[in-house]
Amino acid sequence: QGCRQMEAGEGSRYGPGAGRSDSWEPAAGPAGDRRCLAELRELSGSMTTPEMAREVEELRKDCAGYVDKLERIKSATNHVTPEEKEKVCSEQRLYCKEWRKRKRMATELLDAILEGYPKSKKQFFEEVGIETDEDHNVTLPAAV
Repeated sequence: QGCRQMEAGEGSRYGPGAGRSDSWEPAAGPAGDRRCLAELRELSGSMTTPEMAREVEELRKDCAGYVDKLERIKSATNHVTPEEKEKVCSEQRLYCKEWRKRKRMATELLDAILEGYPKSKKQFFEEVGIETDEDHNVTLPAAV
């Protein structure tokens, strides 16, 4: 028996309206209790009709906003041409290559100086005032 039947008093062990007010009596045994509790949890967790209407309205507004944004993007005249994109990418590759080359030269030079230096590399950098990429958590982009 479902909880709704029991609420109406149908099939209850007490019979329809037997000595009760507006409350319902659970079915006999723990199985009936579990079914009623499960149905109660399911109904309590679901949205009401006004809540659903508000949710649908919010989703429609979001959708309309996304459609407008998509139209603005499609109609934009400031698209990057493939030639411009390739030019920018090649410049970035060139600058990264130069960065690697200069970093390698500086590292080799500093290592040569440090061979005869009595203190640690870190102490030398502090005394001279050298800041490394690692000090600032900067990493070279991956080689492409």
